[in-house]
Amino acid sequence: MDEVSTSTLFSSPLVKKALKYATKAHLGTMRKDGTEPYINHPIRVATITEDTLHNETATTVALLHDVVEDTTLTFNYITEKFGSDVTRLIQFLTEKYANEDYEERKYRLINQLTHAPREVVCIKIADQIDNMESILRSKNNNCKNPWSIFKHGKQSKIDQWEYSFDLFSKQDDFKELLIRYRVALNKLISIPEK
Repeated sequence: MDEVSTSTLFSSPLVKKALKYATKAHLGTMRKDGTEPYINHPIRVATITEDTLHNETATTVALLHDVVEDTTLTFNYITEKFGSDVTRLIQFLTEKYANEDYEERKYRLINQLTHAPREVVCIKIADQIDNMESILRSKNNNCKNPWSIFKHGKQSKIDQWEYSFDLFSKQDDFKELLIRYRVALNKLISIPEK
């Protein structure tokens, strides 16, 4: 869990259990840029979520948000271990259309969030903030082209994040998170694609 503190935010038994399962599920997996263990991402997403909502279920879902999509864990397994409420929220955050074009899948996922509970919207905002801030960290660590990790390139990612920002901004919630989102996005826009 390098560099990522799990402090007292993760003191509830449910959140500790989610951290254990997420850590095991993502064991040996690295972020796309190869610079850190994948588990750091859900921990940071959960930290942002907890700081914003102070909600045990939302923090649990944030820790588990990628396990069905990116590991061998299933919705049935999550329901068995964490209950149907956690599973229902994770389902909003999971891409269901693996056979579709990459961009279509991403836009479909964001559009389905317009009908999602506020906890899910918060987690998705936190997820995208961490993804953007991860690119900024890689740039600050002398990565020559942080956009090279994306098959569809810089403009595709920027367009997705702009689209998401526009959708998220229509809600009254999460103004502080959206400021952080916009700041990260503006910094990314200025990084050239080489």
